[in-house]
Amino acid sequence: MELAELLLQHGATVEHANKKGLTAFLEAADAGNLPMLKMLHAQHADVHKLSSNGDGALELAKWARDADDIAEWLKGTGVKPQVHDEHDEHDDEDKPHEYD
Repeated sequence: MELAELLLQHGATVEHANKKGLTAFLEAADAGNLPMLKMLHAQHADVHKLSSNGDGALELAKWARDADDIAEWLKGTGVKPQVHDEHDEHDDEDKPHEYD
């Protein structure tokens, strides 16, 4: 049994987010952990949640191992790529995106 499953069985909320707005689902996408994504989805995790930087699961999984398989699965759950406004991208050009 995964630690996340054990925590959920003992009352942890699947939607808890850290300071950067990352939920367990977004962290699993960033790590390229498809089995964890599937388990969290089965626990009703919000697949459409965005980080504080406005990135969703597809954006975070972009450079993960098995990124194509993960993207295909995410799209199958209804996740769509985030469309960033040109003005927003320009404003954030000097700001690094941190996910620690």
